[in-house]
Amino acid sequence: MPTHRIPKKIHSSRPAPARAIPRIVWQTFITDMVPIMMHKASESWSSKNPDCDYRFVDDAHCAKMIADFDQELLECYERIPPGAFRADIWRYCALYRFGGIYADIDTVCKYPMKKFIRENDQFIVAYDANKTKLFNAFMCSAPAHPVLEKILSNIKSALLDDEQYTHIKNDPSLLYDITGPGGLARAVAEVTGLPTGIQYSAKTYKAKGVEVKILRKLHKKPLWSRRVMIGMRTILLCKYEGYFEDIKKAGARHWSSSKNETA
Repeated sequence: MPTHRIPKKIHSSRPAPARAIPRIVWQTFITDMVPIMMHKASESWSSKNPDCDYRFVDDAHCAKMIADFDQELLECYERIPPGAFRADIWRYCALYRFGGIYADIDTVCKYPMKKFIRENDQFIVAYDANKTKLFNAFMCSAPAHPVLEKILSNIKSALLDDEQYTHIKNDPSLLYDITGPGGLARAVAEVTGLPTGIQYSAKTYKAKGVEVKILRKLHKKPLWSRRVMIGMRTILLCKYEGYFEDIKKAGARHWSSSKNETA
Protein backbone atom coordinates (compact mmCIF):
# COMPACT_ATOMS: atom_id res chain seq x y z
CA MET A 1 0.00 0.00 0.00
CA PRO A 2 1.60 3.32 -1.06
CA THR A 3 1.87 5.69 1.88
CA HIS A 4 2.73 9.33 2.39
CA ARG A 5 4.05 11.02 5.51
CA ILE A 6 1.97 13.71 7.17
CA PRO A 7 4.26 16.47 8.46
CA LYS A 8 4.25 16.84 12.24
CA LYS A 9 4.37 20.64 12.01
CA ILE A 10 3.60 23.23 9.36
CA HIS A 11 4.06 26.86 10.32
CA SER A 12 1.57 29.43 9.08
CA SER A 13 2.66 31.16 5.89
CA ARG A 14 0.31 34.11 6.35
CA PRO A 15 0.44 35.49 9.89
CA ALA A 16 -2.85 37.00 11.02
CA PRO A 17 -4.15 38.89 14.06
CA ALA A 18 -4.68 36.99 17.29
CA ARG A 19 -8.17 35.83 18.22
CA ALA A 20 -9.72 33.96 21.16
CA ILE A 21 -9.56 30.65 19.24
CA PRO A 22 -5.87 30.26 18.31
CA ARG A 23 -4.90 29.65 14.69
CA ILE A 24 -3.72 26.06 15.17
CA VAL A 25 -5.17 23.00 13.41
CA TRP A 26 -4.79 19.71 15.31
CA GLN A 27 -5.10 16.21 13.82
CA THR A 28 -4.16 12.70 14.92
CA PHE A 29 -3.87 9.12 13.67
CA ILE A 30 -2.03 5.98 14.79
CA THR A 31 0.93 6.84 12.54
CA ASP A 32 2.10 9.67 10.30
CA MET A 33 2.56 7.25 7.36
CA VAL A 34 -0.89 7.18 5.78
CA PRO A 35 -2.62 6.21 2.49
CA ILE A 36 -2.73 8.80 -0.29
CA MET A 37 -6.40 9.79 0.14
CA MET A 38 -5.94 10.31 3.87
CA HIS A 39 -2.88 12.41 3.13
CA LYS A 40 -4.89 14.54 0.69
CA ALA A 41 -7.63 15.00 3.28
CA SER A 42 -5.10 16.19 5.87
CA GLU A 43 -3.52 18.52 3.30
CA SER A 44 -6.87 20.23 2.81
CA TRP A 45 -6.57 21.67 6.32
CA SER A 46 -3.17 23.27 5.82
CA SER A 47 -3.87 24.44 2.26
CA LYS A 48 -7.22 26.05 3.10
CA ASN A 49 -5.84 27.65 6.26
CA PRO A 50 -2.39 29.12 5.54
CA ASP A 51 -2.90 31.57 8.42
CA CYS A 52 -2.88 28.61 10.85
CA ASP A 53 -0.10 26.46 12.24
CA TYR A 54 -0.73 22.76 11.58
CA ARG A 55 0.04 20.07 14.17
CA PHE A 56 -0.17 16.32 13.58
CA VAL A 57 0.23 14.00 16.58
CA ASP A 58 0.55 10.20 16.32
CA ASP A 59 -0.54 7.75 19.03
CA ALA A 60 2.82 7.62 20.81
CA HIS A 61 2.99 11.40 21.10
CA CYS A 62 -0.68 11.65 22.15
CA ALA A 63 0.17 9.66 25.28
CA LYS A 64 3.19 11.87 25.98
CA MET A 65 1.16 15.08 25.63
CA ILE A 66 -1.43 13.77 28.07
CA ALA A 67 1.29 12.62 30.51
CA ASP A 68 2.80 16.11 30.47
CA PHE A 69 -0.63 17.59 31.21
CA ASP A 70 -2.38 15.36 33.76
CA GLN A 71 -1.39 11.97 35.17
CA GLU A 72 -4.97 11.04 36.08
CA LEU A 73 -6.06 11.63 32.49
CA LEU A 74 -3.16 9.48 31.33
CA GLU A 75 -4.50 6.70 33.56
CA CYS A 76 -7.94 7.16 31.97
CA TYR A 77 -6.36 7.08 28.50
CA GLU A 78 -4.52 3.85 29.24
CA ARG A 79 -7.61 2.20 30.73
CA ILE A 80 -9.55 2.20 27.46
CA PRO A 81 -8.83 0.34 24.20
CA PRO A 82 -6.64 2.03 21.56
CA GLY A 83 -8.65 3.92 18.97
CA ALA A 84 -11.12 6.77 18.71
CA PHE A 85 -12.12 6.91 22.38
CA ARG A 86 -8.49 7.40 23.39
CA ALA A 87 -8.22 10.07 20.70
CA ASP A 88 -11.23 11.79 22.27
CA ILE A 89 -9.29 12.31 25.50
CA TRP A 90 -6.24 13.61 23.65
CA ARG A 91 -8.21 16.11 21.55
CA TYR A 92 -9.89 17.60 24.64
CA CYS A 93 -6.50 17.88 26.37
CA ALA A 94 -4.86 19.52 23.34
CA LEU A 95 -7.65 22.06 22.93
CA TYR A 96 -7.83 22.74 26.68
CA ARG A 97 -4.09 23.42 26.92
CA PHE A 98 -3.44 25.19 23.64
CA GLY A 99 -6.78 25.94 21.99
CA GLY A 100 -7.28 25.81 18.25
CA ILE A 101 -9.19 23.75 15.71
CA TYR A 102 -9.46 19.97 15.96
CA ALA A 103 -10.51 17.93 12.89
CA ASP A 104 -10.68 14.16 12.47
CA ILE A 105 -8.23 12.74 9.93
CA ASP A 106 -11.08 11.66 7.62
CA THR A 107 -12.55 15.17 7.30
CA VAL A 108 -11.94 17.41 4.30
CA CYS A 109 -11.75 21.18 4.78
CA LYS A 110 -13.78 23.06 2.17
CA TYR A 111 -13.79 26.61 3.54
CA PRO A 112 -11.14 28.70 5.33
CA MET A 113 -11.68 28.80 9.07
CA LYS A 114 -10.84 32.51 9.23
CA LYS A 115 -13.96 33.29 7.20
CA PHE A 116 -16.35 32.11 9.89
CA ILE A 117 -14.44 32.04 13.21
CA ARG A 118 -14.97 35.47 14.71
CA GLU A 119 -12.43 37.29 16.86
CA ASN A 120 -14.29 36.61 20.12
CA ASP A 121 -15.77 33.17 19.42
CA GLN A 122 -15.01 30.81 22.31
CA PHE A 123 -16.22 27.32 21.40
CA ILE A 124 -17.64 25.98 18.12
CA VAL A 125 -19.01 22.51 17.37
CA ALA A 126 -21.76 21.01 15.19
CA TYR A 127 -24.73 18.96 16.31
CA ASP A 128 -24.59 15.31 15.31
CA ALA A 129 -27.10 13.17 13.40
CA ASN A 130 -28.97 12.79 16.67
CA LYS A 131 -29.23 16.45 17.67
CA THR A 132 -28.95 15.51 21.34
CA LYS A 133 -25.28 14.67 20.61
CA LEU A 134 -22.43 16.92 19.43
CA PHE A 135 -20.04 16.12 16.59
CA ASN A 136 -16.67 16.03 18.35
CA ALA A 137 -14.87 15.18 15.10
CA PHE A 138 -14.64 18.95 14.54
CA MET A 139 -14.24 21.48 17.35
CA CYS A 140 -12.83 24.97 17.65
CA SER A 141 -11.97 26.26 21.12
CA ALA A 142 -10.22 28.92 23.12
CA PRO A 143 -7.71 27.48 25.64
CA ALA A 144 -9.10 26.40 29.03
CA HIS A 145 -12.72 26.60 27.90
CA PRO A 146 -15.19 25.51 30.64
CA VAL A 147 -16.80 22.89 28.35
CA LEU A 148 -13.45 21.12 27.97
CA GLU A 149 -12.74 21.41 31.68
CA LYS A 150 -16.12 19.81 32.39
CA ILE A 151 -15.79 16.90 29.97
CA LEU A 152 -12.28 16.10 31.22
CA SER A 153 -13.61 16.12 34.78
CA ASN A 154 -16.50 13.84 33.77
CA ILE A 155 -14.08 11.45 32.05
CA LYS A 156 -12.02 11.19 35.24
CA SER A 157 -15.13 10.59 37.34
CA ALA A 158 -16.25 7.74 35.09
CA LEU A 159 -12.97 6.01 34.31
CA LEU A 160 -11.31 6.30 37.72
CA ASP A 161 -14.36 4.93 39.52
CA ASP A 162 -13.84 1.17 39.74
CA GLU A 163 -17.54 0.30 39.61
CA GLN A 164 -18.22 2.45 36.53
CA TYR A 165 -15.01 1.26 34.91
CA THR A 166 -16.09 -2.38 35.28
CA HIS A 167 -19.26 -1.63 33.29
CA ILE A 168 -17.25 0.24 30.66
CA LYS A 169 -14.70 -2.56 30.39
CA ASN A 170 -17.53 -5.03 29.76
CA ASP A 171 -19.21 -2.72 27.22
CA PRO A 172 -16.78 -0.23 25.58
CA SER A 173 -19.66 1.31 23.59
CA LEU A 174 -20.58 3.14 26.83
CA LEU A 175 -17.60 5.40 26.10
CA TYR A 176 -19.63 7.07 23.33
CA ASP A 177 -21.59 8.87 26.06
CA ILE A 178 -18.51 9.55 28.20
CA THR A 179 -15.70 10.65 25.87
CA GLY A 180 -17.63 10.89 22.59
CA PRO A 181 -20.52 12.94 21.16
CA GLY A 182 -22.83 12.05 24.04
CA GLY A 183 -20.26 13.08 26.62
CA LEU A 184 -19.57 16.39 24.87
CA ALA A 185 -23.29 17.21 24.65
CA ARG A 186 -23.66 16.49 28.36
CA ALA A 187 -20.70 18.75 29.21
CA VAL A 188 -22.14 21.64 27.19
CA ALA A 189 -25.52 21.22 28.90
CA GLU A 190 -23.95 21.09 32.37
CA VAL A 191 -21.79 24.17 31.82
CA THR A 192 -24.54 26.30 30.24
CA GLY A 193 -27.42 25.09 32.42
CA LEU A 194 -29.32 23.66 29.46
CA PRO A 195 -31.56 20.62 30.02
CA THR A 196 -29.81 17.26 29.70
CA GLY A 197 -30.85 15.64 26.43
CA ILE A 198 -31.71 18.93 24.73
CA GLN A 199 -31.95 18.85 20.93
CA TYR A 200 -29.35 21.38 19.82
CA SER A 201 -30.07 23.89 17.05
CA ALA A 202 -27.66 25.77 14.78
CA LYS A 203 -27.26 28.89 16.91
CA THR A 204 -25.14 30.41 19.66
CA TYR A 205 -26.00 29.41 23.23
CA LYS A 206 -25.03 31.88 25.95
CA ALA A 207 -25.51 31.14 29.63
CA LYS A 208 -23.57 31.46 32.88
CA GLY A 209 -20.95 33.54 31.09
CA VAL A 210 -20.22 30.69 28.66
CA GLU A 211 -20.74 30.91 24.90
CA VAL A 212 -21.04 27.90 22.59
CA LYS A 213 -21.72 28.24 18.87
CA ILE A 214 -23.47 25.23 17.31
CA LEU A 215 -23.19 24.58 13.57
CA ARG A 216 -25.44 22.46 11.36
CA LYS A 217 -24.43 18.97 10.30
CA LEU A 218 -26.12 17.70 7.15
CA HIS A 219 -26.51 13.97 7.70
CA LYS A 220 -27.31 12.12 4.48
CA LYS A 221 -26.18 9.25 2.29
CA PRO A 222 -23.68 8.38 0.95
CA LEU A 223 -21.38 8.86 3.93
CA TRP A 224 -19.00 11.16 2.02
CA SER A 225 -21.89 13.56 1.33
CA ARG A 226 -22.25 14.36 5.03
CA ARG A 227 -21.01 17.82 5.92
CA VAL A 228 -20.85 20.60 8.47
CA MET A 229 -22.41 23.85 7.30
CA ILE A 230 -22.83 27.46 8.31
CA GLY A 231 -25.87 28.82 6.55
CA MET A 232 -25.73 27.29 3.07
CA ARG A 233 -21.92 27.17 3.05
CA THR A 234 -20.11 23.83 3.45
CA ILE A 235 -17.32 24.13 6.01
CA LEU A 236 -16.08 20.54 5.79
CA LEU A 237 -16.94 17.09 4.52
CA CYS A 238 -17.26 14.63 7.40
CA LYS A 239 -15.58 11.74 5.61
CA TYR A 240 -13.69 11.17 2.37
CA GLU A 241 -14.66 8.33 0.05
CA GLY A 242 -12.53 5.25 0.72
CA TYR A 243 -11.79 6.04 4.38
CA PHE A 244 -12.99 2.70 5.73
CA GLU A 245 -10.76 0.81 3.29
CA ASP A 246 -7.84 3.01 4.33
CA ILE A 247 -8.17 2.36 8.05
CA LYS A 248 -8.40 -1.38 7.45
CA LYS A 249 -5.15 -1.23 5.49
CA ALA A 250 -3.57 0.80 8.28
CA GLY A 251 -4.66 -1.71 10.92
CA ALA A 252 -6.96 0.76 12.68
CA ARG A 253 -10.57 0.32 13.80
CA HIS A 254 -13.46 2.76 13.40
CA TRP A 255 -15.24 3.67 16.64
CA SER A 256 -18.54 2.29 15.28
CA SER A 257 -17.12 -1.22 15.71
CA SER A 258 -17.86 -0.61 19.41
CA LYS A 259 -21.29 0.93 18.81
CA ASN A 260 -23.88 -0.04 16.27
CA GLU A 261 -23.94 3.36 14.55
CA THR A 262 -22.11 5.00 11.66
CA ALA A 263 -20.61 8.49 11.94
